[in-house]
Amino acid sequence: MTRYSVLALTLFGLTAWSAPKVKAKASPIVGEWVVESRTVGGRVLAQPAVRTRLIFRADGTYTFVVNGQDSDPHGHKFTLNPKADPPEIDFAPREKPAYFGVFNLEKETLTLCVNPAGDPRPTAFESAADSKTTLYVLKRASKD
Repeated sequence: MTRYSVLALTLFGLTAWSAPKVKAKASPIVGEWVVESRTVGGRVLAQPAVRTRLIFRADGTYTFVVNGQDSDPHGHKFTLNPKADPPEIDFAPREKPAYFGVFNLEKETLTLCVNPAGDPRPTAFESAADSKTTLYVLKRASKD
């Protein structure tokens, strides 16, 4: 076998081999979350009789269920920027303006601080008196 044949076989072998596919790691917020508390304008709001839930999916969509119904069942999208300080979350309801927030995840508790569409992103986890900022504290739903 010539030197060129060995080189050709070596190159063919390297190009035919492909690296194993690595699954993208799902975001740690993926799953179902139950609203424990909601504060708007510095006031804690009473929870509805039916639990309010937020469901994040690995495909970048979410569902916000209030009183057993999703206000936009045709889909919503979210994006995260975990490298920002504090980490950022953008919500894009279908055919509605996007709104921006920040998030904090500690074990089984997710804290979201969100301003209405068109307002700047909050920079802290607070809902000051007379503000439009909503502060949510959510717990991961049990698997039962």
